[in-house]
Amino acid sequence: MTDDEEPPEHEDGDESGSESDHEEQEERGEPFFRFGSGFSPGFMQALGPGMGRLWGIDASWWAAAAEASKPFIEMPAFMQTFARTGALTSQWAATAQRITEEHTRVWRDLYKSFAPDTGRVFADLNRYLLPPNLRDHADEVTVTQVYRFLREEGIPLYLVPSGRVAVRLLRAEDHRARRKVLNDCYGQIIEDCADLLARADHEQVREEVLFVQDGLGAMKAGHTRSAQAIFTVTLDTLIARFYPEKAIRTAITSRKRGEEVPEEINSMGVREAMVWLPIWNAHEQFWRDKGDSIPYRYSRHASVHGVSKRQFSKRNCAQALMLVTSLTGYADALFRNGR
Repeated sequence: MTDDEEPPEHEDGDESGSESDHEEQEERGEPFFRFGSGFSPGFMQALGPGMGRLWGIDASWWAAAAEASKPFIEMPAFMQTFARTGALTSQWAATAQRITEEHTRVWRDLYKSFAPDTGRVFADLNRYLLPPNLRDHADEVTVTQVYRFLREEGIPLYLVPSGRVAVRLLRAEDHRARRKVLNDCYGQIIEDCADLLARADHEQVREEVLFVQDGLGAMKAGHTRSAQAIFTVTLDTLIARFYPEKAIRTAITSRKRGEEVPEEINSMGVREAMVWLPIWNAHEQFWRDKGDSIPYRYSRHASVHGVSKRQFSKRNCAQALMLVTSLTGYADALFRNGR
């Protein structure tokens, strides 16, 4: 999408609008395993169809693995060798047959008892790894979908918005459709963020919360440009508190176009990465003196260095509010846990 394709903004919408039913496309591609999961891709795949649903592995993998394992289940390898070479006497052959039958029974019983549980186990794991606001929708979305969305967008999904709005964002077909959701759910997004900020009362984030709440007041009064500016500078303040060392902070706040996710985020835990990925995307480099066009999408650098009607909009104000609220809520939880 080019900067000139931004759809027009409309009046405040309601997130409860009707949604078209559609079958979710099968998730494929890069498995989600890097962010502090501690598992290798091979280990993930070896755990079967439940992992397939969670991480996007082709379901045919499990059938192929089961087929390949048959020789080991049906007869121990060393007995197969003896049987083929005729090295067993009839007495030993009978004993070997009984051992093989018992071996087969044990393995098949184990297989039957384990296989049905994989779906439940990984459904539980999927729910656990989802952001808290999406756990009630664990039967509709996967961690893989959330990761892929956050890898591409500067729109957060951690703590805010509410689950129904987050699901709509995940189901939106492209960037343009996601931006429309921000407009349609504008009022609900304000309410979601206000609710979270009211609960974020740890003394270490109290001042930032007050500034964001001031911005909310301006936003509700229709002063979205003033609000967007407050949200942006408050986001800057919080980021600097998390990463006072400039070298580390720059990796997150100076995203080059086309750049892969930096190691600083890849090495994070799952929840931490969910917070920082959209912030990283919202910090794509913007060089007005090099001829960069001011984008319609929210850009921290364009908000600071390219004041214009393109950059300061209701949608971008909502997006900036979500980013600073998500990070504030995350910081509040960390301080509460003594970190």
